[in-house]
Amino acid sequence: MTVPVSIVEAARRVASATHAGSMNARRRHSALVLGRVETREDATVNLFRDSLRDIERVRHPGRGREVDMDDLRTRFPRALQVVEGVLQSRLTNFFETVDDLSDLLDAANEREDGAVDI
Repeated sequence: MTVPVSIVEAARRVASATHAGSMNARRRHSALVLGRVETREDATVNLFRDSLRDIERVRHPGRGREVDMDDLRTRFPRALQVVEGVLQSRLTNFFETVDDLSDLLDAANEREDGAVDI
């Protein structure tokens, strides 16, 4: 059976777009979890990604998936804890950095004679 070139090209474009989307998601997840863009496999990023996937499965139960309530009672709280931990860590680091930069700016703007500019 011969497949028309246009169908092969369309399938190639879909596969390429799917791969690009997966790589972009991996980059976003690593930036959030690690604080840097990383495309290699990382156990912490994988844990975060799997936790998000578990939350999504519960959030959209009507998409042909049945929700196992026993599984939900154990996996969902763990998934939320992982996501919460990542967000808390990233936000804490962000605000600590903002505080440090503010202190640096204050020190840089301090006049040598002790006077304060308003």
